[in-house]
Amino acid sequence: MSALVREVERSPYRGVQADSIFFGGGTPSVIASDDLIRVLDAVGRAFTVAPDAEITIECNPGDDQSDRWRKQSMSAFLQSLHSAGFNRLSLGVQSFDDSLLRALGRIHNADSARRTYGEAREAGFSNINIDLMFALPGQTRKQWSNTLRTAVALAPEHLSAYSLIVEEGTPFGRLETAGDFPRPSQDTEAAMYTDAVAILDSNGYARYEVSAFARKGFHCRHNLHYWNYDHYLGFGASATSQAGYLRWTNTADPKEYTRRIDIQESPQGSCEDLNSSTRMTETMMMGLRLADGVNRRRFADWYGVDPVECYNSEIAVPVDNGLLEVTESAVRMTPRGFLLGNEVWESFV
Repeated sequence: MSALVREVERSPYRGVQADSIFFGGGTPSVIASDDLIRVLDAVGRAFTVAPDAEITIECNPGDDQSDRWRKQSMSAFLQSLHSAGFNRLSLGVQSFDDSLLRALGRIHNADSARRTYGEAREAGFSNINIDLMFALPGQTRKQWSNTLRTAVALAPEHLSAYSLIVEEGTPFGRLETAGDFPRPSQDTEAAMYTDAVAILDSNGYARYEVSAFARKGFHCRHNLHYWNYDHYLGFGASATSQAGYLRWTNTADPKEYTRRIDIQESPQGSCEDLNSSTRMTETMMMGLRLADGVNRRRFADWYGVDPVECYNSEIAVPVDNGLLEVTESAVRMTPRGFLLGNEVWESFV
C-alpha cells in the first residue's frame, strides 16, 4: 500500500482535476479501510479533486468472513469508508441464486449479499451499483429473472448486467473444454439479455450502455469517461493509463511493481503510441457501447472529419442490417444492434 501511495504522490500529472475516483481492479474490500483511506488522501493531495467527485469502491459480499488481513466487520468497514469520502459502492453480487454462486466459486450467498447491501445503506451510501452476471453454467431464464427481480426490490441506483466470458487457460476455460461447464445456448443468452432490458426498464432503470442500467442522475461517471474516450490515470500493479496519444500499463507483478517504486523507477511495463487512426477507431468502438452512441460533432472537433464520412463502408452494412442508425447528431446502436453488438464492433477492427 505504501508503494501505491508513493506512485500517486510522484505522478507527473499532479495537480490535474479529477471528477471521479475508482478503487477496483480486483477485490479492494479485503484491504483494511485505513489503508484505502490513506490512498484516497494521497489522491486528494496530489490532484485537484472536484467537490462533487464520484468516489467508488468495489466490494464483494462476504469479504469480511474470508480474509485474515482486515479484522474488521463489513459494517465497520463501510462506515469508515463513507465517513472518509467514498460516496459510491459497487457490489459484486453476480447472482441471488445460491446454487449458481457455488458453481462460480463465490464465497458469499444471497443472504450475505442482501445483508451487505443493507449495511451499505446504514453506513450512508446513497449511490449503490449491483453487478449481476447471466449465461452462467446451468442457469435458466427463470433463475435470471428471479435474480433481476430480487435486485430491483433492493432499489439500488445502478445495475450492471454482464454475460459470463470464459477465457482460455482459466479454470472455467478448462472445465468448458472438458464439457463440464454447460452454459446456455446463444439464443438463450440473447433472451436473457432481452429479459434484463425489459425488467429493468419497467422498474425505472434506463439502459445507457450495453451492460449498464441506471435511475435518472445515477449514470456511472467514471465508466462514462472510458466509453467517451476521455483521459484517465491508473495506479497500482497492472493499472492502465491513457493521456493524449499515449497509453501505458504498469508491470503486473506486485513484487516488481513495489521494487521499482522503492528505487524510484517507473513502474511501467509497456507503453503504446496511439496514432490518429487507432484513436478514431477506438473512439467509435467505445462510443457505440453507449445508448447515445458516437456524437458526430464531438468526433469532428477531435479528428476534423465526420465519422459517417470517415467510416462510411464500416457503417453501411450494420445500417442495412438494422444494427446501427445514423441521425443528424450521432451514430448509435439500434435495439437489435445491442443484441448483436459484436457484429457491429468487428466491422471496425
